[in-house]
Amino acid sequence: MTLFNFDSKSDISNWRIVDDVVMGGRSNGAFKINDSGNGIFLGDVSLENNGGFSMVQYGFIPKK
Repeated sequence: MTLFNFDSKSDISNWRIVDDVVMGGRSNGAFKINDSGNGIFLGDVSLENNGGFSMVQYGFIPKK
């Protein structure tokens, strides 16, 4: 099942990065579309300040 079909013109403004900074950590992530039209999630995860996570989320709208 394809959940999201990326291409070079995909609107990624509804994608959200959540890092451990919400809890005092120091990780950071980023999300972008590369030249081939693939969605790329990248960043650095830090264990400082008891951190250690970074994630990307998309708020799907449920079908009625």
